[in-house]
Order: sequence, then structure tokens, then C-alpha cells
Amino acid sequence: MAVREFPNWKLGEKKALKEAEPLFVAAEKKLKAKLGDDWVFDVEWGTFGQYTEGNQYRNEAGKYVYSSLLDKLVDQDLSHFDENGVAAINKACGHRITFAMGPENDTYPFSDRCSFVASADGIRIVWRPSWFAYDYNGQYLFKTLSTNSSPYPGTWTYEELVNVKTGFPKVEAALAKVQAKLGAAWQFNVDWASVELGTRGNNYRNDVSRYWLDVINGFTDNDIHNAKCDADVVEALNDTCSKKLVSFKMGPKGEYKEGGGRLNLTVGESGITIDWSPDWFAYAYADPYVTNWILANC
Repeated sequence: MAVREFPNWKLGEKKALKEAEPLFVAAEKKLKAKLGDDWVFDVEWGTFGQYTEGNQYRNEAGKYVYSSLLDKLVDQDLSHFDENGVAAINKACGHRITFAMGPENDTYPFSDRCSFVASADGIRIVWRPSWFAYDYNGQYLFKTLSTNSSPYPGTWTYEELVNVKTGFPKVEAALAKVQAKLGAAWQFNVDWASVELGTRGNNYRNDVSRYWLDVINGFTDNDIHNAKCDADVVEALNDTCSKKLVSFKMGPKGEYKEGGGRLNLTVGESGITIDWSPDWFAYAYADPYVTNWILANC
């Protein structure tokens, strides 16, 4: 174990910090259990010594840093990462999490109490002095660290990715309903990368699973299972589409001709492509657009 240095602390304070060492060991043990044995914690004690001068809780700094920050980071933030998230974070940055303290007037974007940078050197979290002795109390890494991985490509935060994954069984359920009506050969293709790109900055992005499923379920329930989609329409649709594929994507901002500007629709030998406008994200697929196309063109 590396010998810890405590610059900017008096001798008595250093002794108290050394006595708190078991709390550090316990927190790091939990970190290793979650992310892997090669992960370590580090504390830039010199910065804490510099910026807690005169703080009434300074004499218990070991407890507040080791228990309220390091330990709570594992319990309140890293605990939300599933196995895939753990694998991704291991690839994304160095296996060290460092806590430091910065000047009071710096920018702290996460609950006004901390900032962090993830890099090949690890994750460095800078804590605001006025929040010293408070718990970590957040999911800052979970909500902010991003990943790009199949089968949901695009730059999602882990929180968003978990939300996307929750919708997958519902996509399968919608496909089963389409297959029951159109035939077992039909399949879905969801272009998640286009959805990720099209929803950047949207207020409803954190619930992307719900609102993108509204489009898929709208196609299933309000189009294919609409009363107008009778046996004649089903036959014409199958004759028109040699490839039994429904592709859902979100295009860039631009001109969308169907549904009052909601979407562009392509129906042909390659199947059905529903290209949804980013401006209409979180709005429903409310009308039988494909059925109406078949009735008008076949």
C-alpha cells in the first residue's frame, strides 16, 4: 500500500487522518468488488488541506472524505452500473478514481458541488469546499459518462442506455403483433444511432424508451391493426414489399411530408421505412400512414 502524504495539514491532523485509514481500505474494497481488482482510490489531500482551512469539520476530514465521498460514490453512483456498464467503464478510462478539492468560485456542474473529468489517467472528481462534510449524494457518473456500444450505437449516457434497454422487450412485443397480422417473415430494424443523434438536447431524451416506443407501438396499433388495414391491404402490402422489413429511424431536421410534418414514409420492394422528424419526438404515431399509402398507391 502506498504511503499517503498529507501536505497542508498539521501534525495532529495528520495523525487523525492516518487513524481513519480503515475507512479508506473499506471503501476501496467496495470499489474493487464493483469495478475490478485493479481499480484504486486516490485523494489529493494537499488540496483538501488547502481549501478546508478554518472549516469546523476539518478535524474529522478522514471520516468525511473516506465515508461521505469515496464510500458513497460506490453506493450511490457506481451501484447503478450493470455488467455491461462496468465493462464499458473499464474500457473507457484509467482504473483510478481521484478526489480533489478546488477553489470555491470554480464551476461545479453537478448539483453545484463537484466536477469530474474521465481520461486515460482515470476519473478525477473535484469537490467544492462549501460542500465539505456532505455526502456524495448523486449519480453523477451514471448520468454523465457516455458509451457507444452495440446494439444501441450512439453516444448515450449510462442512464439513458439503461432507459433504452428497458424498452427492448416492448419492441419485441410490438413485432409479434405485426407478425401476427402481416406474417411471420416480417422483422423490425431500429436505427438507434439516428435516434441518439436526433434527440440530443431534447427535454424528453431521458425517457427515450417511452417516446420512441410510442412511434413503434403507434405503427403497430394505429396502422397495422387499424380497421382500415384489412385482408386486401395486408395482401397488397406483402406483394409490394419483397423484403419483409420495417425500418424505424430518425432523420435530421428538414422537410417531412407525411402526418403534418411528422415523418417521411417509403414503401417498396425493400420494405417500409419510417423516418421520424426530430421535431416530433415525444409525439404519437397516431394515424394509419402506411395503410393510407397502400390504399392510395396499390
